[in-house]
Amino acid sequence: GEPAMGKTYSTRAFVESLRQKEAADASAPKLIHLEFRSIPDLATFKERCFKSAKWENWINAEGRLSLIVDGLDEGLIRIDRFLPFLTDELRQLPKNRLQLVLICRTLEWQRVEHQVAELTSFWRTPTSETQSRLVYTLCPLRQKDAELAANLCGIDAKEFIHAVYNRGVTSLAARPYTL
Repeated sequence: GEPAMGKTYSTRAFVESLRQKEAADASAPKLIHLEFRSIPDLATFKERCFKSAKWENWINAEGRLSLIVDGLDEGLIRIDRFLPFLTDELRQLPKNRLQLVLICRTLEWQRVEHQVAELTSFWRTPTSETQSRLVYTLCPLRQKDAELAANLCGIDAKEFIHAVYNRGVTSLAARPYTL
């Protein structure tokens, strides 16, 4: 998604739901959540991911694993050719037991889409032949979303929307961060 579209908020909510499932149910997928902004180099990524106890346990067992890499666009600045590296690392692994989630800004994703194609091909099935079914984009808020947010905050939605239009700030109201 674009900046301020709610990627971080959505990711935190998703990660928290996975953590709760992991804590409540021993058969739930294990979780490795990495924030690329705090990973300075490839050695640190390898250490926090591939050398972690959860990764080792997943490799040697039959359970499932969710690997979430937030801020991919930030990591690609520091670690050149990260996506081909990740593709090679995952090539021989049981991808049917792996959920890989990469969070990235739309513009950067488009720049590396050719590198992502091989990686996402690991999860393609006859019913999901195209990459677009494996990639999701956070879209701008609609007017009814802004109205709902206003109502949830105890603000009269009609007055709020009227003020948004009168002040010419519809682009700000279309992004969760600036709404």
